[in-house]
Amino acid sequence: MTRTVKTAASLAGSLWWEVAASLRKVLAVDDIVLDLDWTRYDHLNVRAVSAGECEIGVTMPPFVDWAQHRRGPLADLRDPDLRVIAAVNLPTWLVAAVDRTSGVETLRQLGEAKFPWKPIMPPADQLLRAWGERILELHGLSTDDIRSWGGDDPPPYARGLRHDDPGDGLPARWVSNETESQLAEYTRHQSATGLANGVFMFVNLASPWTTALSVLRDLTFLTLEDEALDTVRREFGAQRVSIPERLFLGVDSDKPTLGWRHQYIYGRADTDPELVRAILRALNRPEFLDNAMGISYTAVRPGLVSDLRLHPAAEAWYE
Repeated sequence: MTRTVKTAASLAGSLWWEVAASLRKVLAVDDIVLDLDWTRYDHLNVRAVSAGECEIGVTMPPFVDWAQHRRGPLADLRDPDLRVIAAVNLPTWLVAAVDRTSGVETLRQLGEAKFPWKPIMPPADQLLRAWGERILELHGLSTDDIRSWGGDDPPPYARGLRHDDPGDGLPARWVSNETESQLAEYTRHQSATGLANGVFMFVNLASPWTTALSVLRDLTFLTLEDEALDTVRREFGAQRVSIPERLFLGVDSDKPTLGWRHQYIYGRADTDPELVRAILRALNRPEFLDNAMGISYTAVRPGLVSDLRLHPAAEAWYE
């Protein structure tokens, strides 16, 4: 009998969605169908799994960490009891980029120059925005400062999470749960109309906000200060990583930054052990590698961030 599993993903084309979609493909062999809920973006992802509205979810390590420890905006969660099932390989980096014609090479220089930066950023109500705001503060500027210099903080999606026609003149296909190609198309729209001249957000190799924008514009990827990175790592639980040279056009050398090397497939402590074992079996199937984002899986016990724990069935599996 086919089993349907409600799964917290995110917007179609996002890295969480792509991990979940890749898992859905290889789980189908076991007659398990993942029902991907695209509305569980940002902190709504861990909220859905914590509340039992979704059996499993896919998200970044810090979201599980913050939910489990009820930090910040997730302090209202009741007994989240989250457990990691698997860590899949999909690195994420915080990038700060601006037009090369700005003449600046570091984030602090950008602030000192009062450059009218218009970086694509997460919406203000999303948790990942807090990482960026703190980085800005530690470099002597803020989004309010940027706006006062004639800059802006445009969001990455055309119409937020609305599906009705807002009358803003944008094509109807630009809705929040569209696929990667539409996200890239909107990035081109932002660049061509002057809505954006850079990016400041967490991205991966397939994120349109860097892949498209770095081709459309001649960007400089800004250097972030070590002390600021270490402070945010301690405060928010991020990892120190490097953006490899040549990863995107404009990355002229390795750039120290913050990010994560994995995305977590996770559930609760009471998630069905048979489902957990089915997921771990499916991840070992070579077809899991057939995806558009370079997602892979290493079948060894993962080192988890903070003091997060594996699901009991995953513990036994890795032993």
